[in-house]
Amino acid sequence: MQYEVWANEYRDQERILKEKIDLLKAERKLVQASEKRIRLEERIYILYGMYLDCKHTAEIIERRAQCEQEESLFGA
Repeated sequence: MQYEVWANEYRDQERILKEKIDLLKAERKLVQASEKRIRLEERIYILYGMYLDCKHTAEIIERRAQCEQEESLFGA
């Protein structure tokens, strides 16, 4: 299977989301208007959930890839 390829795709998306979150957090520090600040915090919250989904999915796929490699080494 292509577990490593899939895991890398999730890791790429994880990095992209992290960069976007960091940019939004920096922007939030500069915002004075409370309404805009709330909208930024909502976006950060949503993107952070997506980031965690990518992170955990990549970890699961990486573990599956490792199991498959071990199975092929030990002939299971």
